[in-house]
Amino acid sequence: MTDAIQVALTQHRGRVAREGHQQLYAQRVTLPDGRRGTLDATGVIAREVDAPPGSNPSRGGC
Repeated sequence: MTDAIQVALTQHRGRVAREGHQQLYAQRVTLPDGRRGTLDATGVIAREVDAPPGSNPSRGGC
């Protein structure tokens, strides 16, 4: 699954505050729980697209 959002990026470690556009990616997985069962989990990654030249694109995940 993918989606896009617009975010307000705050000033941080030399980065000026600005608006950013991020592409979101999500994946649902089933993992073994170590007790003969399973655990459902969803991972999400956010990656900035079209960052201004010379800046580090914002990204994150959980």
